[in-house]
Amino acid sequence: QLERRRQGLVEPYEITLLRPDGSGVTCINSPAPIYDDDGTHVGSIGLWTDVSELKRANRELVAAERRAQEASRAKSEFLSTMSHELRTPLNAILGFAELLEADADDPLTAPQQERVRFITGAGRHLLALITDVLDLARIETGAIDLDLAAVAVGPVVAECVRLVDGIAARREIIVDVHDAGSTTVVADLVRLRQALLNLLSNAVKYNVVGGAVCVEVTSQAGGTVRISIDDTGPGIEPELAARIFEPSDRLGAERGEIEGTGIGLSITKQIVELMGGSIGLESEVGSGSRFWIDLPGA
Repeated sequence: QLERRRQGLVEPYEITLLRPDGSGVTCINSPAPIYDDDGTHVGSIGLWTDVSELKRANRELVAAERRAQEASRAKSEFLSTMSHELRTPLNAILGFAELLEADADDPLTAPQQERVRFITGAGRHLLALITDVLDLARIETGAIDLDLAAVAVGPVVAECVRLVDGIAARREIIVDVHDAGSTTVVADLVRLRQALLNLLSNAVKYNVVGGAVCVEVTSQAGGTVRISIDDTGPGIEPELAARIFEPSDRLGAERGEIEGTGIGLSITKQIVELMGGSIGLESEVGSGSRFWIDLPGA
């Protein structure tokens, strides 16, 4: 280090200088050595750069980022609290509406039954939205707990298929499952079921009438397991596919008749990543889409 100094090789350094009025100015000095014809160091030229504004801007940026993080945390905590508060009265509304539908002693007239069906349909849609918002808030605040263990994929896939059988039958969609065998993954059972059910529901809802859905489980290189769900829907354009996992972005589907919140895929992505996995999409307009989840094998 001493020899470098003798040669005038000094690293740039920061220093605060005082103006005549007593105010400070932060500068970076970048010394450049001067040598004579014999190569002997005879002096240096110092270039002083005023970085006061840059330092101030950096401090403001750090403070703004801190405020944004605090605001995001406060928003997530508020959403979590409000979601709980909304669920209680909504469950009461749904419960009494179902009692009216099932009252054999004093049955509703046909027009009344239709009105009650509107109440229960809208109530269940709102309950699903509240549940999604609550999940998203939990994930953002780090309040989601995972119980990672070895989970057999086959039974979870079979259960999720049974849960979408009703809507698939109404739309004449065939759901085919390739034998998952004894494949196991490291995952949280409840959250894996939630992720697969969301992808399967979307594959059925956004499919064409009379279409098909195929679920396939394959072992990948590196010890991972891929669960892929193919559909025969209209496909997704590349510029829209880039936004598919953004929360509340339904890519224009909100103008259609299919109900949804636009939050499900964002939650699914975050859940999968929290379990140490990854999620992706391959799609071709007019031919359908394939969503896949990669998880560590067990």
